[in-house]
Amino acid sequence: MKVLLSDEQKEFASSIRRLFDRECPPSLVRQLQDPSADPKPRRLWDRLAQSGVFGLALPNDVGGGGGTLFDLGLVYEEGGRALCPTIVYSTLEFGLAVSRLTSAPQLLELMPKVAAGEMIGTIALADPGDSSNITPSIRAERQGSKWELSGSLDFVPNADVADMLLTTARARDTSGPAHDVTLLLPREVLSTQRRSTFARDNQNRVNLDGVRIDSANVFAGTEGLNHAHLRWISNATTALHCMDMIGGARAVIDQTVRYIKDRHQFGRPIASFQAAQHHVANMHIAAEGAQLAAYQAVALVGAGRIAERETSIAKLKANEAYKFATLTAHQLHGGMGYVVDTNLHLWSERAKAMELRDGAWDTQIGRLSSALGMRA
Repeated sequence: MKVLLSDEQKEFASSIRRLFDRECPPSLVRQLQDPSADPKPRRLWDRLAQSGVFGLALPNDVGGGGGTLFDLGLVYEEGGRALCPTIVYSTLEFGLAVSRLTSAPQLLELMPKVAAGEMIGTIALADPGDSSNITPSIRAERQGSKWELSGSLDFVPNADVADMLLTTARARDTSGPAHDVTLLLPREVLSTQRRSTFARDNQNRVNLDGVRIDSANVFAGTEGLNHAHLRWISNATTALHCMDMIGGARAVIDQTVRYIKDRHQFGRPIASFQAAQHHVANMHIAAEGAQLAAYQAVALVGAGRIAERETSIAKLKANEAYKFATLTAHQLHGGMGYVVDTNLHLWSERAKAMELRDGAWDTQIGRLSSALGMRA
């Protein structure tokens, strides 16, 4: 599949890059790593809302911009360059999931708020370490007019500050067999515990044991959940995360090229040494291949396909390229690459966190083998 950016898409990506350059410097990334900091970067958030980013891929009839998943992918790519806070991504993915999963009026009423940046959302629709596993880990049992929940969710981004959490549950009702449903959970019913992570981003364990919610917060009813839509959302978010990783790898390459052009040894820039040039060339090759795979995955999923094979390939290549770029960058930076007062480690930490999210190498190999009809 040949994916080339149109002039309009190039200009859009450039405008988003300029926005992130202004509003999401490394100093903001460091600030947000402090657990006591306000997790919502208000100036960046407001600028993204004013630019229509939160509603970009939402339908026009709910206040969105009617854009494509690929358009949203360009936001993720530029966000990856700037280490965009995950609270932005979790809200974008909440809107994407709600618009795809259900037409329930109660949920669609939230869409204008999402599009305007007036609420924070997050989702827990798949195993965070294997996005192909969409089996609900929560149980819901009807008790009169209420539903009682049991179980927990792990590594849910920004659950402690989200206004709403969208997840799924295995429901048992006296009127019929067990079936899967969608749950919309407001912040006040969530018991959260922040996880300590390598990238120091906001990930939470959510305990739902004994939580009772109204029937108005349970969707899909007795007809059950549309698992094809759930699978699509899982692959869409994985493909978007690949775009973030490509942007991050590109940022690392750019930083490294600037450094080796400025750093002198033996009276000349170290960029003039062939060994350094080979390292940078290999970084570029890895990033180019991963970008093509990510573009293909986002384009195909955006066209309505599940694209299991393409999504797995994209995640494999993105994992490899981002990790390789950061490791090689540290090598070319020498001792300076390991000084935390410099910024390179911020991308290295993000690369490791994103490698594990949605599934690392072994998980993606298993997914790809299954998609190809092979034994893992």
